[in-house]
Amino acid sequence: MPGDHHDTIVRGLSRPVAFARRTSKVEFIETHISTLFLTDDRVYKVKKAVDLGFVDFSTLERRRYFCDEECHLNRRLAPEIYLGVVDVRLDHEGLASLTGSGPIVDHAVEMRRLPLHGMLDERLDRGDIDNADIEAVVSKLVDFHGTAKTSEEISACGAIEVILGYALENIDALDAVLKRGIDVGTATQLAFLRDRTREFTREQRPLFERRVEKGFIRDGHGDLHAGNLCFGDDTIHIYDCIEFEPRFRYLDVASDIAFLAMDLDHRGYRAFSGYFVRRYAEVTQDDDLRTLILFYKSYRALVRAKVAALTHEQTNSDDDLAVARRYVELTCSYSLPPCIVLTCGLPGCGKSYAARPLAKALDATVIRSDVVRKKTRAAADDPSAQDRYSNEESDRVYQSLLESTGEYVSRTRPRSVIVDANFGQRIRRDPFRSLAEELRVPCIIIEFTCEEATIRQRLEQRQAAGHDPSEADFAVHEGLRERFEPPDEAPWRLTVSGEADSASWTHAVIDLLIDAAGFSS
Repeated sequence: MPGDHHDTIVRGLSRPVAFARRTSKVEFIETHISTLFLTDDRVYKVKKAVDLGFVDFSTLERRRYFCDEECHLNRRLAPEIYLGVVDVRLDHEGLASLTGSGPIVDHAVEMRRLPLHGMLDERLDRGDIDNADIEAVVSKLVDFHGTAKTSEEISACGAIEVILGYALENIDALDAVLKRGIDVGTATQLAFLRDRTREFTREQRPLFERRVEKGFIRDGHGDLHAGNLCFGDDTIHIYDCIEFEPRFRYLDVASDIAFLAMDLDHRGYRAFSGYFVRRYAEVTQDDDLRTLILFYKSYRALVRAKVAALTHEQTNSDDDLAVARRYVELTCSYSLPPCIVLTCGLPGCGKSYAARPLAKALDATVIRSDVVRKKTRAAADDPSAQDRYSNEESDRVYQSLLESTGEYVSRTRPRSVIVDANFGQRIRRDPFRSLAEELRVPCIIIEFTCEEATIRQRLEQRQAAGHDPSEADFAVHEGLRERFEPPDEAPWRLTVSGEADSASWTHAVIDLLIDAAGFSS
């Protein structure tokens, strides 16, 4: 049984004595297809005995073959890292070991262990990245793609029918997971993404054909995300390319670039993502890249969503499920038009807290009325004004919010905007809806509700902490409540609980935006 085999490998190779090189400890990491054992200076990767359809490691012979392939292919970009393939044997205690003399039970790829602090994903978590780093990655990839193999067989993988099939395969896999009762997205979102995929490939058929003719389809990396790049002292190590299925590696170079660009987006570094794509296009003089990049970023995000969903089915991990959801949301953000989202609700109901995850999902700018209010009061040289929520001051605040919203949405590269304010009266909401009509973008209103006891507690805690821009206390809450008008006039509105988990209503907001954008499945 694969499960028994896996347990045997993990139990044996979790012991420091199982390795020829001395090590103080052994750590192990699992993915959906491999188990990695980390010693002090080496990493040993054992492929799981699985057959998932797109990857088949079900026999010892196949695992040996793909260990050899992994070393051969990854030496193109990281020859100093991949040391070779070693046998996993049973030792005198009948346990899996690299020093045993018993029967071979598996094989492992042996690699030099790279420094954690140099890993690009770790550096991004620290905020340790600059344009020079991006330039270095671009240079490495330009050289690699320029010399990567191409052939008639490889070029065939750039045919429009093949690419469309790959893209729809990811959506179909997620749809199957959803139908098994696992909330990786919604049926509306997957139908929307399927429609957009078909539409783009239909409209851009000549472009895809031109890419094949010009030799842009190469034997690339196939899994180019931040977790597979490490900055060394004098080089960049790019490793762990796809070895188990050549068709995932035979791709348009734009697809390789899009994977890392998407990963930067996912991690909150959209500006560096844009710079990376722009510089690669400039250096290679690839004028088509900007047209293709959103399509391939969407494809790559759905690959990651699929992997996270499959991993969740193995581990039942809530973290893996959350990752799958975020990738689906990111993919939707690539295809949704810019929009205006108005939060609506009384102080303490959770509007500002909710705006942050929603902004990340939509790649939106948040404009917060509490921050604007403080700035307008400072500009008026009246920081001690007693009636902070008078009609006159509110007029100034909402006018400033309206102007800023129009500026963001009407840019050459428009941004979606979440306007975080009370919006307790229709007279405050109508100008924003009119602006949306003028700019021809969707405008939706999210009304947040919350139990009064929870609101009182939140406001008291916020006042005591003294760090929040909001100055509203419970007395302000009560005053605004008396004048509050629910947004019943808005055709695109949603009522959510400010106490609920953001994942559920973020899905609902995206579904509403898909509807407001005129999509029907």
